[in-house]
Amino acid sequence: MPKLKVLNLFGLQQSSLPSSIDLLRNLQTLCLDYSKVKDFTIIGRLKTLKVLSLQNSVIEEFPIEMSQLTQLRLLDLSNCWKLEGMPTNVISQLSQLEDFFLKGCPIKWKYEELAELKLLSKLTSLELDIKDNNVLPRDFFSKELKRYKISVGDWFFRYPIKSNLVENLRILKFQSNSTVSLEEICGIKKVEVLCIAKSSNDAKDLDETLMRPLFNEKINSNLKVFEWIDGREKRRICWQSQSKTLTICNTNIPIGLLKRFYNLKKLELFEIQNKEIKGLFDLRDLEVLHVLSCHRLMSLLSFSASFQNLKVLNICSYHGLVMKLITPSMAKSLVQLREMSIHYIETFTEIVEYEGDATTMDIVFDNLNKLSLTNLENLICFCSGNYSFSFPSLERLIIERCPNMKIFSPGSLSTPKLHNVYYEKKL
Repeated sequence: MPKLKVLNLFGLQQSSLPSSIDLLRNLQTLCLDYSKVKDFTIIGRLKTLKVLSLQNSVIEEFPIEMSQLTQLRLLDLSNCWKLEGMPTNVISQLSQLEDFFLKGCPIKWKYEELAELKLLSKLTSLELDIKDNNVLPRDFFSKELKRYKISVGDWFFRYPIKSNLVENLRILKFQSNSTVSLEEICGIKKVEVLCIAKSSNDAKDLDETLMRPLFNEKINSNLKVFEWIDGREKRRICWQSQSKTLTICNTNIPIGLLKRFYNLKKLELFEIQNKEIKGLFDLRDLEVLHVLSCHRLMSLLSFSASFQNLKVLNICSYHGLVMKLITPSMAKSLVQLREMSIHYIETFTEIVEYEGDATTMDIVFDNLNKLSLTNLENLICFCSGNYSFSFPSLERLIIERCPNMKIFSPGSLSTPKLHNVYYEKKL
């Protein structure tokens, strides 16, 4: 079989390869995925090899003899969970290497070994985990790669990559106290997924001043997902460019960075620490606003300039301190609102605030199709003022477990398309 070019030994159960394998003088592709082979030294004799895949094998150390595979184009060592060593002066000898995959390998990288990767002039795809961020060579990320999935720091077990991100071509993850400077990160080409984790040893919070240059380069260009997380405190900021969605969880809103998301369409706030949101820029494209369990937030007034295109408003907080939800002037700006849902807020007595003026006022929710008010223990009415409300598009009205609500509003009410109301009083 000297002319054999492709050999697939998937799941091979023996601990060593047959000595006769070096007779395959023309072998170009060798697959030993999920094999039990421990000694791969003989593979170094297959000098015509172009593709070598050892995914999920039990290899413990990469043999020095592999440096003889100077024609190798692809080397896949993904998820070799016992592989802890990579000898010096081996990687640099694989001069034709284009694709190099080492994700899921607990390799204890040294500076010299990582520096060799920069010498691979034809390398276009790279996947690897670097736990010790102190061994990174300077300008390690300066190399132009078409495809990469690189994590720097203790990511492998703490922050496993999400399944919905795997298909992206260019992923970079690093911890905020790593030796990777933000200047270097900004120099990385065409990153699609950028994840930054706060180290448990780092006392500082998200630094807007330091992060701003990174946002200038990345947001609204090639970046599909940006995520900052503090796993210990369960704090998270995530931007998804395809849906134009920003999620902020269990932290203060970084107003300075928020200004970079000028085309934001969906904003999700979970347990934010702000009592009020000052300096919030005009979110002209905002269509969906979710405010969930933000117990300290006292008002949504700062959002009012961003409501002209809002289509969905969802407010939910089990024991929140929200005192003001919608003023009459804010209500008039909700011209595009199609759905409003207010749930589990103990302090609300009304949805649209009565400002105490004696004059009547006409308030029209032109496009509101669904209004849901549930589990509002102290809600008395939609509005206590003598205002005239018109809901020309309202078709679904749900009032559930609002025991103190006796009337919708004392003023006039127009709902030409509303034929059924779902009402349940009991808590």
